[in-house]
Amino acid sequence: DDSLLAFHDRFLLRVPVAPVGDAAFAALLQLADPAAAAALPAVDAPAPITAQERGAVRAAAAAVALGDDTVAALTALRAELARLGSTVSDRRWRQLVALMRCAAATEGRATLAPLDLWLVPYVASADAETLPHLADWVSQTLLQAVAQPLTWLGHAVSAFEKQLDLEQRLPADAEGLDDRAGKLALARSLAGQDSPQGLDRLLSATLEDRTRRRFSPLHIAARQAQVAAVAARAAATAGQVQAAHDSLAAQCAQRLWLPPTLVAGWLAAHGDTLARLAGLQARLTTTARGFAVQPVDDALPAVPPAPLAWSDT
Repeated sequence: DDSLLAFHDRFLLRVPVAPVGDAAFAALLQLADPAAAAALPAVDAPAPITAQERGAVRAAAAAVALGDDTVAALTALRAELARLGSTVSDRRWRQLVALMRCAAATEGRATLAPLDLWLVPYVASADAETLPHLADWVSQTLLQAVAQPLTWLGHAVSAFEKQLDLEQRLPADAEGLDDRAGKLALARSLAGQDSPQGLDRLLSATLEDRTRRRFSPLHIAARQAQVAAVAARAAATAGQVQAAHDSLAAQCAQRLWLPPTLVAGWLAAHGDTLARLAGLQARLTTTARGFAVQPVDDALPAVPPAPLAWSDT
């Protein structure tokens, strides 16, 4: 309540602890009695740091530079907290920066980076409900470690697949079609029931090929160029996502304080985007091959097809 807010503000780190879940309930019941546990043999542990070492860390932390990008990130965080109606005292802001500087110093860094704001949810959250929101803000807004929707690429791939299917189903021009079909039907009847299955398949494939619409070389080249333009944009996006993944992984590899599960979640978001990109790129490649094997008639007028339209949202 209000009478305890000042006392609550003195606790720098606030980590919500949920009740034990069903999977760990049995283990909870079997925990040893504290008095019995105290009687167990002592486990070798590293010696605590000395006063001199603490002083060295404090001195190193004081020398860590804040950095303009970190100031900008903290300013954006303050605006987000104001939007949520959450207040952070001036003392707590300074304590947050001191904590980040301590982390940087113990990790051998001389300058803070926006990634250091991963500590924010455990310092700036006034309650357990605010913490996951701030954690998402750090992941999505600050680090952009979030799976991309790729809506534009999905729409583009679907548009090309539908166009290819439409063009493959178009009937041949009426002129000469009946005559060609009649000749193939006559050949089939002359072969009779004793014709090999291979001939039947050959006749069926030939008939199907003859009854399909033919396109000019320019039409085929234009469709392939349209697909190639989208594929190039997809490849550029994949390169950007991979670079973001690798850069974040490299930064996290140097951090001693970061929980591995948090890092895994950030990298998995980029991995999800890359996996979906690969699937859409594979569909584009299949579509490009489909356009490449369309029936061609060099005598047709060289009229380029209209570009396909799709929504980027």
